[in-house]
Amino acid sequence: HLAYALADRIVFTNARQRDYMLHYTASPELRSRVHERSVIEPQPMPPGHAYELVQSSYPLEPGLMNIGYFGAFYAVRGASDILEGLAGLTAEDRRRLCVHVFTRDPSEVKAAATRLGVASNVRSHPYLPYLEFLNLASRMDLLVVADAHTSGTHGINPYLPSKLSEYLGSGTAIWAIVEPGSTLDEVHEGLKSVLGDRASATAALEEALARSAAPPPTSSSPRGSERTLPPRFG
Repeated sequence: HLAYALADRIVFTNARQRDYMLHYTASPELRSRVHERSVIEPQPMPPGHAYELVQSSYPLEPGLMNIGYFGAFYAVRGASDILEGLAGLTAEDRRRLCVHVFTRDPSEVKAAATRLGVASNVRSHPYLPYLEFLNLASRMDLLVVADAHTSGTHGINPYLPSKLSEYLGSGTAIWAIVEPGSTLDEVHEGLKSVLGDRASATAALEEALARSAAPPPTSSSPRGSERTLPPRFG
């Protein structure tokens, strides 16, 4: 509690995070001090030029919807929902997309994809250097961000994934896998599915494919690719 007592400015990424941290504080005076000196600031968005500093040579699948997931692939996040949702699609719809996962242990992703029968639609790789990640994120057609699973262990979900700010700066559409009532659920107005719900994930992918088949919008994406790909959507 030393920081709460001495800091002139205390930063939280979202209001739920502040409420969650303060429930550990028994002192009404200290809680009041934190409220007076705290600000809510999501993680900063990288500047636009950062996405062009390093050009990624990673090959994307021409003519398919390329979906990117960058991050840890573990149980408390909804990464497995991507594969579960993919498995729920028809074979025809699966042939229209490719999921690219960049994570600590690519073999874990490969094994899960094989178990679900979707290995041919998934490419798994180690993490990329940060600037290359930013560039590749701007070239994807859809990026996936997932909430932490906190139901049963937390009264509220205090987390806001830092990837959201990086994804927002890329100009690429975002699919958010959310825990109902979380900050991510509240702030993201685009494509969503419910964490741990396979049918919801499949429906989100079906919606993404349906939107990609629609006529392209009249205005271009902030950082659109020059490749011939399905149109992006918000």
